[in-house]
Amino acid sequence: MKKLLILLLTLIPLSVNAWWETPHMLVAQIAYEHLTPEAKKEVDRLAKSQGRSPYSEVRFDEAADWMDAIKTTGLHALDVWHYMTEPYDPTSYPLPKVNQPENARWALDKAISILKQPEADDLEKAFMLRVLTHVAGDVHQPLHVITLFSKEFPQGDQGGNLVKLTNVEINGQKLTELHAAWDFACGEFPSLKVNENEEIYETLPKLSKLLQEKFPKEELEPNITTNVDTWLNESLALGIKDVYNFNGKPLVSGSTPSDAYFENCRGVCRRQVALAGYCLAAVLNEIYGKNKS
Repeated sequence: MKKLLILLLTLIPLSVNAWWETPHMLVAQIAYEHLTPEAKKEVDRLAKSQGRSPYSEVRFDEAADWMDAIKTTGLHALDVWHYMTEPYDPTSYPLPKVNQPENARWALDKAISILKQPEADDLEKAFMLRVLTHVAGDVHQPLHVITLFSKEFPQGDQGGNLVKLTNVEINGQKLTELHAAWDFACGEFPSLKVNENEEIYETLPKLSKLLQEKFPKEELEPNITTNVDTWLNESLALGIKDVYNFNGKPLVSGSTPSDAYFENCRGVCRRQVALAGYCLAAVLNEIYGKNKS
């Protein structure tokens, strides 16, 4: 039954989404550029096979967006793998019991474990490579790790999805929810149209180069780790400092955050995308090749 579910999921084409989510693809692009030759060879093989899907000729960076693409078909079986519900209760509001046995932490552990198993077949490995690539990017976005609990949100704000923004439009993108604003890096990166491969293949390396010039691997080296708990803890801290608060003042639902808030958001997201790419490469190199890129 497990193999049947994975096969059905991998048969879903990446092109069901109208637009690519650029941050996820950028994480994969940066990671790919820092893979050892051994790791790159295996990642290419799995990305192209994608579990023997008829939609097989895809690249590693394209596969990074697959976990979001499948949601547009109405399949939500993997939704809980995208996030954790780590509570943030600045007013000491009584917390409800949170029961989420399968979450982003679980998904990352499972994906890494399967990819390390020589006996696992390519169907599982191709599937879990998609999971690892996507969720590694997700958990470097703070609102995939933290959830606000308060009198206004007694059951939690669903990682900022219930926190509304008003009168916010950046680079042609209307941002009405806090979570979506941070998912799209507060308008920092362009949306890329599906099937316009030439634009995608030209844009991603350019953006990757700019990000790596701004945040060189050498400068982020102290933060580059394969330890998933470290990824989560850093995102949690950023969520408290830069998402729900800014310059020491709490963000209010229904408000219009300042230009300074959004500029800070873009700066945080630039760094986190670069860091996620370096960390993802470190994990894949640890699995498939010991030499540093």
